Amino acid sequence: MSNKSKEEKEIIEKINQMNHYEMGSLWRYAPAGHPYFDKRLPYHEIFKKRLFEHFGGFNSTISKMSEYIPYQKEWEKEILKLSKIQIVELMRNVCMERDKLEQENQRLKDVLEEIIIYASENTHEGIMKALEIAQKARE
Repeated sequence: MSNKSKEEKEIIEKINQMNHYEMGSLWRYAPAGHPYFDKRLPYHEIFKKRLFEHFGGFNSTISKMSEYIPYQKEWEKEILKLSKIQIVELMRNVCMERDKLEQENQRLKDVLEEIIIYASENTHEGIMKALEIAQKARE
């Protein structure tokens, strides 16, 4: 461990200070790319060894924990508080917004295609028509 940097030593010490619940929560809810789970770094093996060899892995309490989720994002915590009806309503709203965005995206693709057609005529009239279409699309 002597050839490890001060930062590496601090992170390893932090892992070694974590309790069973903290480790289980982090293992389950850490965001993608968390350094403790990057196999190119030494922390992955240290974390895994402590959680599974020292603590014995997950038990039924840790596997089903829902109150102790300190590493979960705030919006995820808020979703857990919602009723099923609220979640369905939220999902419906998200789908409606997605559909609106897809429609707008298709409209812009169509406008762009029309602009390209007129501009590719390489005439003054074609260029002017392409500019007119672009201006209308901005409104």
